[in-house]
Amino acid sequence: MDNTLGELIEKVEELIEYCDDTDFKEAVEYVDQYAVSCKKNGNGRQQENLAHAKYRLIEAFADYGASPKAEKHLADLCRLHEQTNDCAITRIYVDALVYLAGDGYLLDENENLDRACELHDTLKQLVRKNPHCELEESLMRAFVDFVYYYLRIEMEEEADQIFKELHKFYLPYAANEYMTYLYVRAFSYWIEFYIKQDDYESANEWFDTARQIPNDTDEGIIRTISGLTETLVELNIEHEQIRKAEELSATHRHLLLKETDERTKEIVRKRMAEILIALFNHYVLTKQIDAALLKYDELKQMEADTQHPDVAECYARAIYAIAIRHLKQLEFKEAVKCKEALEQLSGKYKEIKSDLTNYISMVLRGIATDSEEVREPSFREEALRQLKYMIERDEDTSIKYNYAVALADLVCIGMDNNRQTYQGYYLEELKKLVNGYPKISSLKEEYARALVFIAEQLTDKDESLGFMQIAASMPQPWDTDTFNQISRGLYNLIVKLLENKDFEHVEQCHQLHTELLCHPDIPAEVVLRQVKQLYNTHYDYSDKGDFIHAEEKYQMLKELYRKYVNASLEIDENPLGLEIAKRLALAAQNHAIDLRDKTPKKTFSLFGSPAKKSAKEIERLLNDVSLLVAKWKDYPMPEIANAYHKIKSIKL
Repeated sequence: MDNTLGELIEKVEELIEYCDDTDFKEAVEYVDQYAVSCKKNGNGRQQENLAHAKYRLIEAFADYGASPKAEKHLADLCRLHEQTNDCAITRIYVDALVYLAGDGYLLDENENLDRACELHDTLKQLVRKNPHCELEESLMRAFVDFVYYYLRIEMEEEADQIFKELHKFYLPYAANEYMTYLYVRAFSYWIEFYIKQDDYESANEWFDTARQIPNDTDEGIIRTISGLTETLVELNIEHEQIRKAEELSATHRHLLLKETDERTKEIVRKRMAEILIALFNHYVLTKQIDAALLKYDELKQMEADTQHPDVAECYARAIYAIAIRHLKQLEFKEAVKCKEALEQLSGKYKEIKSDLTNYISMVLRGIATDSEEVREPSFREEALRQLKYMIERDEDTSIKYNYAVALADLVCIGMDNNRQTYQGYYLEELKKLVNGYPKISSLKEEYARALVFIAEQLTDKDESLGFMQIAASMPQPWDTDTFNQISRGLYNLIVKLLENKDFEHVEQCHQLHTELLCHPDIPAEVVLRQVKQLYNTHYDYSDKGDFIHAEEKYQMLKELYRKYVNASLEIDENPLGLEIAKRLALAAQNHAIDLRDKTPKKTFSLFGSPAKKSAKEIERLLNDVSLLVAKWKDYPMPEIANAYHKIKSIKL
């Protein structure tokens, strides 16, 4: 087996990849055969190749959470190191110690800190005994791994001790770029730790120290500092420490001047743009418009200088925010200028064309609806015309969606202002859009929103129901939001009808809502609304003594319960079955109380005593609720047990 190193490692990796378990039997056997070959007629090169193969096995066991299975191969590496006294093999052995400790035992599901520490001690001894083998970088990596581990499990004191040891070890090698990069990585773990602890002051202090570390040439250090700067700017903005955020922004700006490779420049540039847009957004939200415009101008200049899509995307977000501000102030001409600026960017950057198209169509949507609010028909009609033109030329779904939102908003505005002519025209346009693109479910949601709004505003309940029927008859598929729009509209309509005791229309709405449940992939919220309206209707029927209809609703509740009792659907982290059980128990309780209150006490009947009949009914209800109590006894839902005790206490 006189494989080259590349061939050997390729074969080992291939065997590891195709193993079904973490024993890697075929790979281990292959390496063992290579080891036998080395013993027979091996040379120094083959022994080094064997060391690399053993290291690859150790990596695999560590990566797959089977670190103890790597121990045999680590022992083999140790023997190779002792037998050959070859620095190349010693370095491989040292790297294996670092990997098995840091990526293996410290990260395994069943972590083993004691064993990781033993490996670390072995590593330190090797570095001390073999100064000629240049093992310092490996030990530095190990220190950083331990800092990360202790901070990950929030053992701050232990992390501090190992960091002090790391710092002392690093000082003689401060001129080494890679050692400095690792040193900065350790700082980054501390900063990230304090960010997670929401201790932004400590995070800032650690960063202020880290940014003093020389970073003129190493791309890794510059990328790390850049990433931390962006994170800390956002954190300081969140804590309203804007002066600190601005200081960090200035620090990051200096990174742009460093001589680095193109990829690092690209990363730093993008983060600079993200920092500027974060500050810009803060100033817009806090109405510090002059400060916001300074950031806007910086982004504009940066886009012009770099001609880079990442920077352009941030600049576009700023333009869009300015456009929204103009719309809020009803400055439609200025909003149009922003739209035109976005169009210019769209012509330059194909990479972000989809994002820019969305911004443009959102601005047009805003112009159309906001101008209608203040009766500026020329802006409205031009914006709608441009949206339709964009749809004809561009397949981007966002244009169709924003046009649909604009039309639905105009329907609602027309309804609010009692301008049914406009409302009817835009509703018809919306219908055409939905029919023209039946696979885009978000368009159906907007059509449903418009129909539901009309239904809720109308005083004639037959007309209201008619619009709800149109919504419910839209062709599938629907998304969750569409289901909820229609379901919510029907539920609200039923609530109003029950207030007026209009049971005829209640039944029609209920039938329509019941049909929604025939569709596949029903959201849990829709099922819960069905349950709630059955409960409410049952309550009103029972309250007026109509026990026939009340019983009908009660049985429908029971049927829903049977259907969803074991469903995986949840409502606010509660099983849907539990939420239905609660309403079913409350319905049984109300029904039993009404039977008690409305049953004549002394009435002769050829068909038997009404009191006895009611007693049997109450007993049946009690039995139903007892089954619910048993099923859900381990869940915090006291309403079910309370209902049982109240029904049990009823005396006729």
